[in-house]
Amino acid sequence: MDEDADGPAVSWIQLVGALVVLGAVVLLASRWLFDSGDDDGAEIDGVDAPARAATAPASATTSMATPAPITTSDAAPADGEAPSGELTGTAAAPVEWFESVSTSGLHACAVRGDYSLICWGRNTYGQAEPPAGEFGQVSVSTSGHSCAVRYDLTLACWGRNADRESEPPSGDFTRVSAGDGFTCGLRTDHTLRCWGNNRFGQAEPPTGKFTQVSAGSYHACGVRSDDTLACWGLNDAEQAEAPTGTFLDVSSGNVHSCGVRSTGQLTCWGYNGPGRTVAPSGSFSSVSARSLTSCALRVTGSVSCWGADQAGETDPPEGPFRSVSAGSLQTCGVTTEDVLTCWGHDLGDVIDAPGGTFGRISTGSGHSCGIRSDARVECWGADVWDRASPAPGLYWDVSAGALYSCGARTDGVLRCWGYSNYGASRPPSGTFDRVTAGQEHACGLLSDETVTCWGDDRYGQLDAPSGTFVEVSAGGHFSCASGHDRTVRCWGDDGFGQTRVPDKEFLGVAAGWATACAIGLDGELTCWGFNETGQAEPPAGGFLDVSLSQDYGCGVRVNGSVQCWGDVTEADMEVPEGPFASVSVGWEHACGLRRDDTAACWLTRAVPTPPEVHRD
Repeated sequence: MDEDADGPAVSWIQLVGALVVLGAVVLLASRWLFDSGDDDGAEIDGVDAPARAATAPASATTSMATPAPITTSDAAPADGEAPSGELTGTAAAPVEWFESVSTSGLHACAVRGDYSLICWGRNTYGQAEPPAGEFGQVSVSTSGHSCAVRYDLTLACWGRNADRESEPPSGDFTRVSAGDGFTCGLRTDHTLRCWGNNRFGQAEPPTGKFTQVSAGSYHACGVRSDDTLACWGLNDAEQAEAPTGTFLDVSSGNVHSCGVRSTGQLTCWGYNGPGRTVAPSGSFSSVSARSLTSCALRVTGSVSCWGADQAGETDPPEGPFRSVSAGSLQTCGVTTEDVLTCWGHDLGDVIDAPGGTFGRISTGSGHSCGIRSDARVECWGADVWDRASPAPGLYWDVSAGALYSCGARTDGVLRCWGYSNYGASRPPSGTFDRVTAGQEHACGLLSDETVTCWGDDRYGQLDAPSGTFVEVSAGGHFSCASGHDRTVRCWGDDGFGQTRVPDKEFLGVAAGWATACAIGLDGELTCWGFNETGQAEPPAGGFLDVSLSQDYGCGVRVNGSVQCWGDVTEADMEVPEGPFASVSVGWEHACGLRRDDTAACWLTRAVPTPPEVHRD
């Protein structure tokens, strides 16, 4: 062995001996660390977190290059297997890491570290049910479809397909962007291809070479190979008027767009309400624009958001992040440690019914309200436009609508909270016994048993019939009421026959989006109106209560069980234990009032947030 310049040579016997001693010391030290905790296996500071180097994928970039083949060192731990560096024998879940995420605020999809997809949130069209396989990038739309680039560079789309937006062309792509009713993709030859709704030319991209593309509501923008911008489609608010100069990144929102200039500065253009184009100053690397909210990633790794803050989606946690996806109600990002973090609204809040007892319960769009036994109103879920923040007072009736709710106080005065485009949240004066909140109009039953309605009147839904009634129910653009003579009368929009009531006697009626159902004298349900997904075809048998949403309905059987029909599967309906006295359904969740007056809520057409997603 050669001599070291600074000392005598070391024999191989001495070297082996030193290594053996060192190994023994490390073993004893590790045993002391593992055994020095509590007897119940409490985690030790500095030991409970697995080392990132042992679990993170090799690549941590956000580029759309073809993902590297997954090796054994990159694979996620098997179910039940402790990740490298984590104490065995504990109840800690396997470590999950993520490559990227895309959220609309209502549903989201993410690429895991093993390049599989996971989606959650609203699942009205199956947009939260991704295909199997390996993917490099995913994009979701606010209109209900998702698209992703497969490992082999082909495209896969799923969810809403009314405009054929989920029918991608063949060929190889490096990036895809899902807009509202249309989709755009960047081919491997750097040309663009768009498909789906083309009412405003949004599916007709310009020719030339591009490096990025972003599809918004009815317009799209892309970064050309010379780093200049091009936008096309609807331009009613100048959202497709691309500014001059060179850019690093661009994102198309609803009626505005944002880009990161080559200097790192942000520039936004288009409609500015509420503050959508007022971008923060500083140096940024990427930007994400949605309908009401935008977020950008600073070169330091922190995130800044601006625009509407309906559920805390513009209040990001501390970074550092390596990517961010803005959404109305919810924003998500992937940290530099590959942790998927979301902030803002979460579906778990919708179904997290408070404890205690209620006398009445009503489910709206993303929120629910109930009347306590002491006549107080309590609401939960998304508090967008304060729809889950009830007006003070004592109430004997409450109804949750779309973005607002209304209640009839014990003194007969109506109070509404939240927001409506057509004034449904501004009730009239009078003395009321009951109230019902629909999509954009509401109706009340006065103390003299007559009906009055207010709000949207585009379809004649405020033309309540004369006479006296015992119950009234407001739906999408129509309403129904049941009289003392057990007849039902409906008025308003009749585009699907929802106001054409069958000639029968009924005990009660419920109006949905464009479907109505009534309970007959024998308990059997009769439904009419919109029936595209079987929502007007209830099961046979007796029911005590019924409630309708847009594409499905639910009812309470005589034995207290809940049964649903229409566009809802058995897997979607994990109904909590009953028995129930009443049920109320919303867009993606339902709530029931048990016979012991406790409340329970569950998801109907939505996928819950996975436990791997960190909530801030």
